[in-house]
This record gives sequence, structure tokens and C-alpha cells, in this order.
Amino acid sequence: MRKKKDSTVDYLGWISQGSFLNMNELDGTVTIAQSKHVFESSIDSDLEGPDFDSPGKATSGTAFKVYELIKDGKFPDIFSSVSPNLDDLVVTQHQIVRFCERYRKWLCRDFATFFLVKEGGKYSVIGVGVRINGLRVNLHKFRDKDDRKARCRYRFIIPCDYLAA
Repeated sequence: MRKKKDSTVDYLGWISQGSFLNMNELDGTVTIAQSKHVFESSIDSDLEGPDFDSPGKATSGTAFKVYELIKDGKFPDIFSSVSPNLDDLVVTQHQIVRFCERYRKWLCRDFATFFLVKEGGKYSVIGVGVRINGLRVNLHKFRDKDDRKARCRYRFIIPCDYLAA
């Protein structure tokens, strides 16, 4: 994976500096659709369909960094500013569920926190929002035409290997 040396990567500023959020290996059997106990507010119905409600791959121990949007941009530009190889940035549904359980304080309180996924060979973005009645999770198209505005202070969860920590 191509690593950036400083705390910003074009569109994103690293806000968990000094904190790498570590996660043990996961077997990939947990899906978002099965995790109503985590996403109490709502789960996008697109995540309950056959493309997303099936087990994923097992993952080894992973460290994550939390970034905040500092420059307006579209998902492809934002994620590509971290690594030109998007597969380096992909997380599994099991990792998203575990992140939300274990590191809830790092989720954006006002807008959304985004994770890059790849299901059926296609990139998508999972957005998690903190609501009064719990977490809400939505599916976004990777090539969504909307700009994400820096003033909204969206967060992006980016995996990195333990050696980068």
C-alpha cells in the first residue's frame, strides 16, 4: 500500500493522530443486515438484499485511522487521494460492524462516517450516522455525483497495516 507521510492526504486530515484503532482478525461472517443491535436507528434496505447480506472474507488484524474531510470532493477523488489502489482501502462489513461497536466515539456526530467496500466486484460506500435513537447505516454509490462538503466535517475510516502504525 502506498503510504502518505504527513497527516493530510489532499482531501482528508488525520484526526486520530497518535491513535491507531486496532482490530483483531475477523472471520467475515457478520453482515450489516444481521446487525440490527448495532444499527438501532435504521439499515438501508439495499444492504439487506442478496448483494450485501452474505458473508464476506476473513480478515487479519488491522489498524484504522480516522480522517476528516478538509476539502470538498467526490468519493472517487477523496479515496484515491489516500491510495491509487482502492483495494488497499476496502473494508468488510464485519469490520464496519466491529468498528461501530468498539470505536463508536470516533463516528461523526453531525453528519456521516464513510467506509469503502467492494461487493460483487463493485466499489460502494457505507455511511454510518449517529442519531438520537442509535446508529443509521446507508449505502452510497461510489460514483455518486454529489460533492461531499468539507464544512460538514464528514469522517472517513481508512485501514492501514500494523507496520504503518
